[in-house]
Amino acid sequence: MLSGALADAVSAHDYWIQAAPYVSSKPTLVNITLQVGDNFDGSPQSTSPNWHRDFSFIHDGERRVINATNGPDPAAFLPADKPGLYIVGYENYADYIEMKAEKWNRYLEDEGLQSIVRLREAKQQSDLPGREYYQRCAKSLVLIGDQPVSLKALQQPFGYRLEIIPLSDPYTARNLQVQLLYDGKPQAGLLVAAFRREAPLRRQHVRTDADGLATISLRERGEWLVKTVHMVSVRDDERADWSSYWATLTFLR
Repeated sequence: MLSGALADAVSAHDYWIQAAPYVSSKPTLVNITLQVGDNFDGSPQSTSPNWHRDFSFIHDGERRVINATNGPDPAAFLPADKPGLYIVGYENYADYIEMKAEKWNRYLEDEGLQSIVRLREAKQQSDLPGREYYQRCAKSLVLIGDQPVSLKALQQPFGYRLEIIPLSDPYTARNLQVQLLYDGKPQAGLLVAAFRREAPLRRQHVRTDADGLATISLRERGEWLVKTVHMVSVRDDERADWSSYWATLTFLR
């Protein structure tokens, strides 16, 4: 089971990795914090091997496990001791939540899950509580030094249930193209939101195309969060009717 703070956090929606620093001119020890909140205003979360399926980073083609601390701030340290791009990933075990119908329907609308709203209406379930398993799939980019970023390095997948893959360099490109993968395959029709800590209410929204692609404008600099959620029905389960997967990507431009 996850921590109590995480069990309450689905109503706050966002779960992201915050690195300090995201960018450094020289090798350093990076604080990694797992944040739950809204509008880039979060509270740090602790973790343990009992709560997550994966907590790791990729650097120079090698993937290594990240060991959690005993507390939430930071949740871990990233030993960024060599130049280059570090991709930090975190995927927890699914947890369960149940909401009253009105609150759950509103949450579906807020997250762009109108297809689920229509399915519930078609099944005459709109007045029933929402019973859901939910899982978090977060990634963050950390850049050490000033060497060019390899697109091959950026595009390495972690194999999470839902994953945001950057296809262009967020440090130099004016537009960031991302691909959304669900179980390793491109997922069409997902609503992607992107915003900066400096202006969290000024958001971009775009849906993925048939190839799971979406493009975000990066004309402004700052700390960016890109997010999406995908929900599927659950069959033959006495507890839940739905499973949702929440993916985020953070970086400093």
